[in-house]
Amino acid sequence: MDKPDLTIVNEVTGKTLAYRNKISVELFHSTKEVGFSDFSYTWEEIIAIGKKLEELLEKSLVDVT
Repeated sequence: MDKPDLTIVNEVTGKTLAYRNKISVELFHSTKEVGFSDFSYTWEEIIAIGKKLEELLEKSLVDVT
């Protein structure tokens, strides 16, 4: 059975970064950690999540300066 598509949010509100049928990837800003609720992700999904985290990091660095 195929898994539903992973949806990565455009704007993070709260701590949800991505979801399938439920929250799949959560951000914990205070500890700078990422929580995953599913046990497997495709390489493409992991790369997309990494790119989103990189985008958020760059945005936070710009907001500081």
